[in-house]
Amino acid sequence: DRYQRRVREIELKMKIDNLIQFLKEEENEVFFLGEAVRASGTLALSFGAWWLLRNLVLPRLQELTLKTKNKSDEFFVGQIRDINPTFFFITSLFLTSRATTLNPVLSNILYTSFLCASSYVLITIISNTIAFYLRPWKESEPQIERKEMMENSELVVKILLWVCAALFILDNVGYNISTLTASLGIGGVAVALASQAVLKDAFSSLVLHIDRPFKMGDVIDLNGKMGTVKKVGLKTTQLEGLDGELLVVSNYQLTEGTIRNFNNTAFRRSSFKLKLTPETKIEKVKQVRQMVESIFEELKNDATLMWFGLISADGTGVNFEGAYKVLSSDYGKFISVQEKLNLRLLEEMEKQQLVFAVPMKKCCST
Repeated sequence: DRYQRRVREIELKMKIDNLIQFLKEEENEVFFLGEAVRASGTLALSFGAWWLLRNLVLPRLQELTLKTKNKSDEFFVGQIRDINPTFFFITSLFLTSRATTLNPVLSNILYTSFLCASSYVLITIISNTIAFYLRPWKESEPQIERKEMMENSELVVKILLWVCAALFILDNVGYNISTLTASLGIGGVAVALASQAVLKDAFSSLVLHIDRPFKMGDVIDLNGKMGTVKKVGLKTTQLEGLDGELLVVSNYQLTEGTIRNFNNTAFRRSSFKLKLTPETKIEKVKQVRQMVESIFEELKNDATLMWFGLISADGTGVNFEGAYKVLSSDYGKFISVQEKLNLRLLEEMEKQQLVFAVPMKKCCST
């Protein structure tokens, strides 16, 4: 009896173990079936939302944007329309991985892929937005250098965006970026200290492009350095001197110094002096004003006499002084008018037998 009872207990235990194993298998099958349903449902919803967006929502929005005068709404609808379908596919897989239980390695791969795809789409939209709003300025800007400056600025913004995106992705996938950012900060400080002059000139170049105190081809004077602007670079500005020499001026000096721009005026002003000998007769002296006024009457299309008069008369000579303005901001025109004036003064003085006073020299004897 004891033996048979022991056999029955063993048989009962085996039956219970078999039942538990069967229930576990059934539970796994039900769990797997539930995971499959959730995954299929998530994929179906994701692709359904993408299909509705591409085929119903976006075409309707595009029709509405065509009825408005604002180009911004049409631009942003176009940006959404141009998103690569691969992004929606990766997003669908990522959402599916979050709705189900997957292998950790595969789940991390999908998460990293989603971060990379999202960063790419976001940076593309931001870059295109910056280019969209800068395009009218670039098209209306006649200077090639300023267009290049805008393009370089866009490139710098893109590089900064990609650096920020890379740091964001590394931080979210588990890498400790504190050491990396600290190293970058220390390196940046070291580079900044080592290149203070370069950074000053670079920021000054940006200020010159924004403030625009002059443009290409303008004749400017900076603390006695006079020339025609040929190129505004990142560190220096190149001027062509009056004698044809190349003047290279630091951009920082341009922002700190006083700039005289001769092209921003409608005319150029100049003065002249006449000094006749002390022996000149009073009748001749009285005719000088009439002589000068008649010369400027001939030059009325190019220059205007502002004032002229007898300043002083002493033992060294009879001194006249006057001022006039040339009706053009062009430096070449100014020189040409000045030459005409000087030639006419010499001709008239020769006709009227007027003689320039010779400077007296002091002699010393010992």
